[in-house]
Amino acid sequence: MWKAAGTLVALLGTIAAAIGGFSLLGLIYASVGADRHFETQNWLGTLGLGLLGIILFVAGYWMRVDKVELRQLLTAQFYGPDAILAPTGEAERRATMWGAYLVWGAVFAVGYAIDGFVGLVVVGLGVLVVAQILIWSHELGHLICALALRMRPRLIVVGGGPQLSRRLGGIELYWGLLPTHGWVGIDRLGRKWWRWRLLLLSSGGMIVSGGALCVLAGLCGALFEPATTVPLARLAWVVVALCFVGLLVTLVLNAIPQRARMPGFEAHTDGFWILNALRLPDEHEGFLRHSMALNCLYRGLLDTEPTQASEHLRDFLRSPRPDAFRAKAFDLVASRGVFNGTPEWLELADECITQAVALYPERTTLRLTRGLVRSEQGDLEGARPDLELAHSSGEMGNHRGIAAAYLALVRSEAGEDHQALLEEGKRSGADAWALDRVLHRIQGREHHRG
Repeated sequence: MWKAAGTLVALLGTIAAAIGGFSLLGLIYASVGADRHFETQNWLGTLGLGLLGIILFVAGYWMRVDKVELRQLLTAQFYGPDAILAPTGEAERRATMWGAYLVWGAVFAVGYAIDGFVGLVVVGLGVLVVAQILIWSHELGHLICALALRMRPRLIVVGGGPQLSRRLGGIELYWGLLPTHGWVGIDRLGRKWWRWRLLLLSSGGMIVSGGALCVLAGLCGALFEPATTVPLARLAWVVVALCFVGLLVTLVLNAIPQRARMPGFEAHTDGFWILNALRLPDEHEGFLRHSMALNCLYRGLLDTEPTQASEHLRDFLRSPRPDAFRAKAFDLVASRGVFNGTPEWLELADECITQAVALYPERTTLRLTRGLVRSEQGDLEGARPDLELAHSSGEMGNHRGIAAAYLALVRSEAGEDHQALLEEGKRSGADAWALDRVLHRIQGREHHRG
């Protein structure tokens, strides 16, 4: 409830700051020229609205922050055997992408409001192209540092939405239509001088983006005077101004040490890695290296076929890994197999989760994944013990909801009461795909019986 309220406050703050920012740009534009005039009241009101928005955003962000995790991060106690950096859910993926579509729809609407269809095309496509260039330049900054430091980059992700995937040498490239985020995956940090290597790697993108910010500021100044008389220059100034504001905001957010659940994986800001390069104890360096490789493996599993997933897993296991990371890697592949649900994926998932459970027979998360795999393969009674164990655990978080939903499927097949478990699964925040699949199968069985 508290986090939901924080999200609402941050959203209101973002809207207020955006209105204040765009109003400020409008006042700047309106004050250009001899026939324009400066109205102090309007300027103070606009600045006040923008400041209020910033305060609300910071307050909402603080309400959402996990204080324990933040304290651990600031005291260099974040990494360890039980703090492996890898995601577990898909619930926010569609919502995040719809939010991105709405944002870019609003950008196109701004262009249309300024100069009709021509403004829509110039502003919309201009911001889209410039934002892609900015994200590419940021990620290339990380990539150049990685290559210069003789690390091994494995993945480059730029943008979300519809994606093109290509393999260039030993690097997997994922290029999305919407410039929402970017990421360079490194699975070989190296032990020697690892702090300086990580610090330079994390700072490379921000240094390039800082230079890009200066270039955009210069363009804003150069286009300012022509924008008062030339319509096309006015549209170009709007494009550059929007990109300048967007880049400034993202640079500030990227400098804040945080990790956030993003579409399909956990996103770690550059500030997060910089802080860890400065404060992480030497004895946790191994967990850092393996965690980076594990995140790289997870992103490589998205939108791939089982044969490619097997290659990614073999590549991850080629380096010596602690059993905790080997088990997590097997679990990630198995979880991806459950999500995809095809016979080929489920066969791979069964092999992987068997090896994971052999390493840690009593680990509840692994037993849950094994129960899900067996349920998807049709062995519902074989899945019952694992699902009951996961459901009875008090340390499962939203996984408890998935366990309840699939346990409801098992009891439905056996003719037992399952409604209470199904409702629990909905209340506990189980992933939407799991609930939809369980409901579909329960309804199909009840229809068949009827």
